[in-house]
Amino acid sequence: MKRSLILSLLIFATCCCIAATIGIQSKVLNYGIFRFSPKEEVISSPETPSGITRIPAGAPILVSATNQIPARIGIRFGMTYEINNLPVPDGEAEITKIAKHQPITKPDGTTSTSFTFVEKQLVKNGHIVGWTGYGFDHDYELATGRWEFEMKFDNKTLCKQEFIVFKE
Repeated sequence: MKRSLILSLLIFATCCCIAATIGIQSKVLNYGIFRFSPKEEVISSPETPSGITRIPAGAPILVSATNQIPARIGIRFGMTYEINNLPVPDGEAEITKIAKHQPITKPDGTTSTSFTFVEKQLVKNGHIVGWTGYGFDHDYELATGRWEFEMKFDNKTLCKQEFIVFKE
């Protein structure tokens, strides 16, 4: 009796956790080359190839809907995405970005092929509209080839987008 009660409670708890995760819906809204307001916050992020992350003031503006990205200083590319039915209270949620790219050799001589960065996104009624991407600030970052941004919540992939960076 005790054993079946414990087993029933475990199954119930597992189903509730799975139901909360399964109910999440997400999609890429648009992707390509973006521009931003000149106002932005620059924060230290040693896990990224440049060592910084730019947090734009205001919404990004899509300049060109494409996954073909020229390797040029000043280019900002990425995606906007939407998440629905996120099982968290209103406020902020931590969405993990995993970026994969061709080898980048940093000024300190280390080589990077990926990085993980936690982005805080505003949640209202289980809903998020977010932006993620990358910007080329230094010559050493101009790695041509395949780049991919994958967004995760609770280790579950929500959406991903691939880009091809090319030399002009």
